[in-house]
Amino acid sequence: QHSDLASYLDDAKRRGLDEKSTLFTGTRYEYLVASRLSRYGFSLTRVGKTSDYGIDLVGEWTIPSSSSLSASPPAIKIRVLIQCKGGGGQRIGPHLIRELEGSFAGAPPGWRGGGVLGLLVGERGATRGVREALGRADVAMGYVWCEGAAAAAAAGGGGGEGGGEGGGKVRQMLWNRRAEELGLEGVGVGVR
Repeated sequence: QHSDLASYLDDAKRRGLDEKSTLFTGTRYEYLVASRLSRYGFSLTRVGKTSDYGIDLVGEWTIPSSSSLSASPPAIKIRVLIQCKGGGGQRIGPHLIRELEGSFAGAPPGWRGGGVLGLLVGERGATRGVREALGRADVAMGYVWCEGAAAAAAAGGGGGEGGGEGGGKVRQMLWNRRAEELGLEGVGVGVR
């Protein structure tokens, strides 16, 4: 069994999984994304299983208030559904935004209805088509560019953000107007 990147890698080694298989690379990428996004206030659980409507991670994104003053508003908490497209050099296009939009219907209990942000995470920057599809979406959605382990190896094996398994550097986060209505308007993202 596994519950994070380190335990997955141990389990995969113990079971002799082919490190080039889509199962291995996809699951490794999901755990890598969960680990790296935790640095931005995400608390995520991997749910990838059959009949999951393409949802790989669920959880909550806690965005601190913009001020440290005692009169500042409390942190914003947004429930999130995440679909990861990594580990196989998958083409990221508008069709994946539409696919994620459709996955809201199959969200697990607690992640249905309003107040939920869907994020598509891929190993490349958002294309113009992806940005336009986000703008047309009827639900709160966004896109995250999170490098995979292969990017770190190609760049000389640097540990990316946070060390451990290489890769996982977050390069881009963007979202649509519906997401801004959840409390993301004016929010900028950076690493401390």
